[in-house]
Amino acid sequence: MHVILLLSAKHHNQEGFLVNLEKLISQFIETKNRQPENADELLDFLQRSYLTGQVTLSQYQSLFRVLQDRGAKKPDYFNDETKTETMKA
Repeated sequence: MHVILLLSAKHHNQEGFLVNLEKLISQFIETKNRQPENADELLDFLQRSYLTGQVTLSQYQSLFRVLQDRGAKKPDYFNDETKTETMKA
């Protein structure tokens, strides 16, 4: 997936704030000193940003949907581990 395709996406969350994928990509470039290779890599970056308090829950949910719509997904091993942990709880 090309970054140019990702840059064109803008999405409004439920609260009416403009959630801009371009800003996420800019933050990625600033942090990593390179362009993201694909939507999966941006999803990982988004999740770390949420866990460190750099994006709100509503921003995370909105951007997560945008990235998922563009084919982003977690690796199969991540999904399998999550299911196993959920079943144990």
